[in-house]
Amino acid sequence: MDAVTMIAVHDARSACAGKPTLEARVKAAMQATHDHYLQTSLHLQLQAALAGAYLETTDEAERDLLGRSSRAMNKATATLQALLSGVALGLEKIEPLDEDILPLGEWWRETK
Repeated sequence: MDAVTMIAVHDARSACAGKPTLEARVKAAMQATHDHYLQTSLHLQLQAALAGAYLETTDEAERDLLGRSSRAMNKATATLQALLSGVALGLEKIEPLDEDILPLGEWWRETK
């Protein structure tokens, strides 16, 4: 990560410190990085929020859930980008999403 994104990660981590639940930490981190004053890339703002929340999460089960949720969102985004670019993907190539994941995309869209 570049220095600007690391500043956004620091801001996210500071914002979610002490929050009692994983959802509260992620949402606070997202709030801190959404429309960040230095990092203007939406993708990197979200990445910084997730990194900050991950760093503030000490429970291994919660860290695993956040990691799996982030990877699932990345896979769904990559699949959509491939389809929009005209890459022919057979339905058998598209892996179903794990049902036990956080609604990160929904939370990000709700962040103002």
